[in-house]
Parts: sequence; C-alpha cells; structure tokens
Amino acid sequence: MLWMVISGVSSAAAMLRPERSHGAVRQTRVEEKRSYVVISEQAKKLSEDLRMARKAESYLRSQPDVRQDRVDELKSRVESGAYSVPSSAVADKLLSRISII
Repeated sequence: MLWMVISGVSSAAAMLRPERSHGAVRQTRVEEKRSYVVISEQAKKLSEDLRMARKAESYLRSQPDVRQDRVDELKSRVESGAYSVPSSAVADKLLSRISII
C-alpha cells in the first residue's frame, strides 16, 4: 500500500496574528507549527523505479530503430546463398506463434 502523510501546513503569514488592544493594532507571534511529509518505503521504491524506467526509455529513444550493420550482413549472406535456416526451425517458430506447441 502506498501512503503519504502531510501534517501541519503553515506559512509565514499564518505566524503573525493581528491583535487589537485599546484601539491600537499590534502583531502577536503565534506558536510556529512545523510541516512534514512522510512517504512510505514502497512509495520511495516506486519513485526510484519510475526514475530508472524513464532513464531506460530515454536511452532506447536515442538508439536507431534499425541495426543497419545487422541488416547489411544478413542481406549479403542471403544474396550470396550463405544464409540458410533449417526448415524445422521455421516450422517450430510458426507453430509456437499459433500456440500449437
């Protein structure tokens, strides 16, 4: 379960309160309240995971969509007749895609 607790939100303006005494106005300082936030360990971990995912996404977006060196190598092997795939490997792949195996 993710949770966050926020307590005692205050501002500097809330620390001074006008007070009337015999027609005169003076500022009276009120007790300062401290604000704090508590974040669960699970929320901290999720935040770190999100940061890492964004970093990975940024890296992947910076990479080319096509590995041209690999494409060129395979193209050359196909054209020269040096590229062959066993028919059993092709059949296994096709059958695994339609969930028969």
